[in-house]
Amino acid sequence: MKTLVEDLYIGLLLILSMSAPSAALGSEFNGELNAWITLERDAPKQGANGIRYLPSFQQHTLLGESLELDLEISANLYGIMWKDNTNGQTNTDGEIKAYRTWGRIFTDEFEVRIGLQKITFGPGKVLRSLQWFDQIDPQDPTKFTEGVTGILLRYYAQNNSNVWVWTLYGNDEVTGISPFASRENRPEFGGRLQIPMGNGEAGVSVHYRTVDSHKVFGETVPQIAEEPKNEKRVGVDGYWDVGIGLWFEMTHLSLEPPVILPEEQTMGTLGVDYTFDAGNGIYSSLEVMKMMTSSKNKQLENQATWLTALNGSYPLNFVDHLQFLGIWDIENEVTTIQTGWQRTYDDVLFNLSFIIRDHQENTSHDRMIVEATEPINEQQVKFLIQYNH
Repeated sequence: MKTLVEDLYIGLLLILSMSAPSAALGSEFNGELNAWITLERDAPKQGANGIRYLPSFQQHTLLGESLELDLEISANLYGIMWKDNTNGQTNTDGEIKAYRTWGRIFTDEFEVRIGLQKITFGPGKVLRSLQWFDQIDPQDPTKFTEGVTGILLRYYAQNNSNVWVWTLYGNDEVTGISPFASRENRPEFGGRLQIPMGNGEAGVSVHYRTVDSHKVFGETVPQIAEEPKNEKRVGVDGYWDVGIGLWFEMTHLSLEPPVILPEEQTMGTLGVDYTFDAGNGIYSSLEVMKMMTSSKNKQLENQATWLTALNGSYPLNFVDHLQFLGIWDIENEVTTIQTGWQRTYDDVLFNLSFIIRDHQENTSHDRMIVEATEPINEQQVKFLIQYNH
């Protein structure tokens, strides 16, 4: 279904392109090429190496004095290779698919965007309670994410307030913070209001959809009947600059009661950042997130998890940066530390990262008894080259 929806959007974009006045046409072709090599120790996938190319065609057209048209059609071509430590086999995977296929008509105050696009909002940096429609990994220097297919309308008022309204359709894969995929052939609806407030801004977001609750992260759960369930999300956020940056995000997610899953999940993030006047300037940010689940029928006990993230960078010169990222999950005894160096030119980026992840692995085969665990220390070195043209 998603392929059919994408084809319909691409056809609509081509019609818009051909019907636009050619005298006011401006177009360009560019692309992003990423290649990476990893060396891993004590990880399920050892030596995961890959290449990804994102060719993109963009077109800009003036439809009138204040009305403009933008089109973008891009593809995702990638291939990866890794060694499976469980059986010693070398595996490969790859695909060619649409990456961005959207068009928008806009003025200074209003825009309508239709197609496969990226939708993100909220001030969070690493621990993002408002990560609703993307899969951006804070450990990934390319910030790659798949898009969602739908229609997005945005209105910008003169006082810097803005209103978003969206309808999504054909997105049947897990995206963002929810473990569930949207129900096939069911539309999703949502919106967002963002207003200035003092030295910052605040926002409220809502979203409604139908999910396949018998599948968790794409895996079928036999104990749950195959039936659609309605999911509702409400999110609030705010950011203020008071000499230091302060922000918060919160999402409350509610689901129709299934058999064994919690019906409610709440995530809240508090963050602060500051650039210290030392050397060339040390940027640092600190975020704390609390995640809670609850069950109205008391079949599941309420659970709470605390996460902490410390992010920092230091510019050695105009092209070289040192980077640090630490994420701590105290309850589950998981620690991730990433340090690295990055050199950035106009067209080329080099990134070298060292990652250490400590966690506990379940060694018991009988889930009816107390689970035995042993500490696992995964170590990874990753080198990435990005070329933009």
